[in-house]
Amino acid sequence: DVIGRYMLPAGWHYVSEPTVVSKTSGNGHYVLLIATEVPEEGRSDYVGTAEFALNENEEKQNMKSQLIVLDGDNISQGPVCTVQLPSHMNYGLHSLFVPWDCLK
Repeated sequence: DVIGRYMLPAGWHYVSEPTVVSKTSGNGHYVLLIATEVPEEGRSDYVGTAEFALNENEEKQNMKSQLIVLDGDNISQGPVCTVQLPSHMNYGLHSLFVPWDCLK
């Protein structure tokens, strides 16, 4: 069953798989995603996929990426937070959340 859906704005593409993170309250989860905006002139779309290719003349600094945080209990409401990343991220990231206590 689909419990909610969040669609990216036109020109944005998911470049990571979703990462589910427990809320610090212990009640519920957040869903973390990374998305990259590809300027229209830099895209070569393939119907039904999030694949894209840069034209040879396209400058990568025109691309932007952001971390998107969704409330796992209400994904359809859209992001509860977005963080602009310092550079663009390429398609194909894998993710795994490791609690801070496990890193010590």
